[in-house]
Amino acid sequence: MTALCVESLSAGYRGVPVVRGVSFSAEAGAVVAVLGSNGAGKSTLLNAIAGLLGVMAGTVRLRGQDVSRQPAHARAREGLALVPQDRGIARRLTVAENLRLLPRRAGAAVDAAVELFPALGSLLRRPAGLLSGGEQQMLALARVLVLEPPVLLVDEMSAGLAPQAVESLFEAVRRVVEQRRAAVVLVEQHADLALELADRALVLRHGEQAIWGTAADVLEHPEVLESTYLGGTR
Repeated sequence: MTALCVESLSAGYRGVPVVRGVSFSAEAGAVVAVLGSNGAGKSTLLNAIAGLLGVMAGTVRLRGQDVSRQPAHARAREGLALVPQDRGIARRLTVAENLRLLPRRAGAAVDAAVELFPALGSLLRRPAGLLSGGEQQMLALARVLVLEPPVLLVDEMSAGLAPQAVESLFEAVRRVVEQRRAAVVLVEQHADLALELADRALVLRHGEQAIWGTAADVLEHPEVLESTYLGGTR
């Protein structure tokens, strides 16, 4: 089942497009990696899909429904969730308080988060702002994953994190994909890590679609991916 379908999408800022004519789809139970150099338009693409940025052209369909003109909160109600690059946590609140803000029974949210990331169990009383980068990312992911969204967008999950923390986060995403049949679109700077997790990959170059195919296809043509990363920014 196609959970998310993006067709000829263009979006940008102050009337200037940053991404142009991008098309891809994400199936339930699969991961799509969005790759490209800094400034290629990866975060802009996710923000446009989530409704945080207006669509200049093209369509965004969520489980067959056109949500291209819907605001972000309406898309969230339809099951589209975003973990932003800044993680979106309340840093002055404790880990438990961050989880209790979620629209489900407080105890259930905390228990579900600790089940996903056992390391959070010993951190529940700690202010989120005092967590390490990896712990903050665990909390940010947990806050979204406990809501069991059918479509999850994650922006730069591994940014600034130690390899061990990244491995734990990627394992959690894979479990959610396999157990809950979620569709995940993952923007990631580290192409090798993303392609190990992903089923399909979208590579952006200067805001345009350079490659769309299986992760295996992209891995078999490293020279194409390398030229994309060395091609500069927007």
